[in-house]
Amino acid sequence: SWDISYDLNSIAKLLIDDNEIPYLKSLSDKELSDFSRLQKKLKQQLQALENNVVALANEILDVISSSQLEHTDFKNAYIPKYFLKIASGDFNVSFTPKWQTDLLEGAQLFPSRVSDTVGNTITEIQPAIAEAFLATKRAIIRSKFLSNVLKNLTPLSVLFAIQQSLQEIKDEDELLLISEFNALISEEIKGQPAPFIYERLGEKYKHFFIDEFQDTSLLQWENLLPLISNAVSGQHIKNESGSAMLVGDAKQAIYRWRGGRAEQFIDLYSETKKPLPIEQQVMNLPVNFRSHKTIVEFNNAFFKHISDFALSDTQHRDIYQNARQEVFIPKEGYVELTFLENDGEDLVNLNCLKVLETIQSNLSTGYELKDICVIVRKKKEGVAIAEYLRDQGIPVLSSETLLLKNAPEVQFINNIIAFYLHPYNRELKIDILNYLADIKLELEEKYSFFNAYIELEPDSFFTRLESFGFDFDINEFIVLPMYEAVESIIRGFYLYGTQNAYLQSYLDELFDYSQKYNASLSGFLEHWDQKKDSLSLSTPLNANAVQIMTIHKSKGLEFPVVIFPFANQNIYADIQPRTWFDVDALDFEGFSHLYLNMNKDIADINAQGERLYAEYQSQLELDSINLLYVVLTRAVCQLYIISEYDINTKSKTENLKLFSGLFINYLKAIEKWEDDKKVYSFGNPKSQNEVVPADKLTILQQRYVTEQKEKHQLHIITRSGALWNTYQAEAIAYGNLVHQIMAGIKTEQDIEFTLNQFLDTGTISNHQHSILNNTILEIVNHQQIHCYFNDDWTVYNEKDLITKNGQILRPDRLVINSKNEAVIIDYKTGLTDSTHQEQLYDYQYVLEDMGFTIINKVLVYINDDIVIKEF
Repeated sequence: SWDISYDLNSIAKLLIDDNEIPYLKSLSDKELSDFSRLQKKLKQQLQALENNVVALANEILDVISSSQLEHTDFKNAYIPKYFLKIASGDFNVSFTPKWQTDLLEGAQLFPSRVSDTVGNTITEIQPAIAEAFLATKRAIIRSKFLSNVLKNLTPLSVLFAIQQSLQEIKDEDELLLISEFNALISEEIKGQPAPFIYERLGEKYKHFFIDEFQDTSLLQWENLLPLISNAVSGQHIKNESGSAMLVGDAKQAIYRWRGGRAEQFIDLYSETKKPLPIEQQVMNLPVNFRSHKTIVEFNNAFFKHISDFALSDTQHRDIYQNARQEVFIPKEGYVELTFLENDGEDLVNLNCLKVLETIQSNLSTGYELKDICVIVRKKKEGVAIAEYLRDQGIPVLSSETLLLKNAPEVQFINNIIAFYLHPYNRELKIDILNYLADIKLELEEKYSFFNAYIELEPDSFFTRLESFGFDFDINEFIVLPMYEAVESIIRGFYLYGTQNAYLQSYLDELFDYSQKYNASLSGFLEHWDQKKDSLSLSTPLNANAVQIMTIHKSKGLEFPVVIFPFANQNIYADIQPRTWFDVDALDFEGFSHLYLNMNKDIADINAQGERLYAEYQSQLELDSINLLYVVLTRAVCQLYIISEYDINTKSKTENLKLFSGLFINYLKAIEKWEDDKKVYSFGNPKSQNEVVPADKLTILQQRYVTEQKEKHQLHIITRSGALWNTYQAEAIAYGNLVHQIMAGIKTEQDIEFTLNQFLDTGTISNHQHSILNNTILEIVNHQQIHCYFNDDWTVYNEKDLITKNGQILRPDRLVINSKNEAVIIDYKTGLTDSTHQEQLYDYQYVLEDMGFTIINKVLVYINDDIVIKEF
């Protein structure tokens, strides 16, 4: 494609998906040359197939022509049109039309108006046409299959190159992906009757509770089974057996894209599968404790009705056939269905307008803004509604509106930092001037302002801005530590003074970054670019604003009033669906599985393709209906559904592949539908809960305050007043500092980088940098311990050791060789003490229990001279 990074990102997601692991293992021994060889072979086969299809089509056209038949002699000229199309190289044909069935079953292919001679001629050549049709059909299906394989072969071929690069990053930073744990555990316990890790856990836990089980992946459940089986089948203290409780709702399984499999939960509660060696009890929870009567009854009737035709899998259908809930809250409740008619107007605007009207209607009946939640299927729908409501003066809370990147002040700060790094970038200049003109200066005529500043040299650019009262010194900014440098932007352009949680959260992220990573402004901008789509403010409790969230975020929550706009999703909509297809490795250069785009052509390949496509369709149906179920069951008092008037103008029928079609079909079934009616209601629109005053108020920061640290005249200390201005205080601080620096040094090559980190964060001065550099070099190069600072050892600095009784010990430095021989090194300041040696022996006992042989123990005393003591 035009954006290869998109393709590579898409294929790389396979590496962190539990369900893909078995297929990826089948490719783990493949080299790039294997893919190239397969690609070459498939291209040759594809070209031969296409040539054959074109030749067959031309042969039939020649037969028709030599038989002195006109194309119009065939019914609607379907057959000649088909062969003409594929003869031109266009294989985008359907194999469902009725004329194809007529052709193969020997039915009449010509209209009654033709002469008997013509009819007899067509009948004579019909077997030849049928045979050619079947041959072209098989070839076209095969060619589509090969094209599908080739389309995915290239990104798949570099998947393991991506994995290798990822592994290098993980090794370098000592990281492990969370997504790897399930596979790692599975690999470790495979084939073991009583895995050690589970035996140890089983000593502590005998009762297990798993919530939201319908979202559990296959691998997660397989990993948990041995642990639970061990717990429930064994006898524990006081002869008490263990237990397991699994709680879930297959109707709320909406995380298939994240590995969740509702079917395994269905198998358990339907008792199709009994994986544990004990009697299992199934308890249904039929009472709805959340919603008012009308909402419960509407959902009961609606989902039971659509399950008859919207779900093709009988197992899925049974879920909703038996999903009736009992009413607990007797209050009436209210449900409203609106069908928007698109008469050339913007459908997004129509939905936004209807949401606003619904909010205003609810406010007039006593609800507050915080009682209302707008739930959407897609983020872009939520963004559109949030922007519209804000323009109308309605306060809004949503994950998108709370994103730090959307705050103009945050964008301005990032632009200043980027401009410092790229001082001749005119686009950044424009962005900076635009913010100042629109927000800080509120200029009506911006052209002359832009014209006066756009051509200025970087040094004079900010100096000239002082004429507007700004006080930002770029030369001061350059020399300040990161956090203070950004604060200088805030002060210089007066970004403070009003409530601004965005600035505070931005500075918190900047501070966290500066503490964890190599602190540089360019590095922070890269960090920001990676995380900006997820960094947001925490949602203020009890803030009086309309909430906007996606269906996935709303799961498990409840709201007095729920508004569901854009309620017209296609049940079968999916973005770039793909699947693995089993093939004969002998026919595909040793490949036993191929990665394909999932589409209806898959079903034509063979029985496996037909099964895969049927399963895929049924899964889409269940996932879509489950999404609908989740959103329609979030409301306590009132539920508003905003859909579309999507009716075929000729047949007056609804599209059952869309949510709107399901709603319309239900209204027809209960005999409420009227062609000209657009709004339908159930219950009482004034129904609501008793208002319960919030027990806690949200206290918002009223001002953001910033001031140069020099003006505070404060000195920060970390010890009691008895140590102030003493040599002892300096010695303690010096010793702690050396400890911190040595924690980042594994070999001599790390010294410069580590010291620069401390210098960049302002922890040490340039003068201290020089002194500490000499001290650290003296330690690392000391003749007694220099051999422990090279690449031959595996090094663990400041790593916790956990004893059998749970005590945590932390040696300063532990080095281990390939023979599992270890050396313990601890850094000390001040006088020698016998407790220092005892501490080393404590470390030794723990490490020996872990299977290591201790070959040396070293105390390094860091005072005016470096003194080494070995034990």
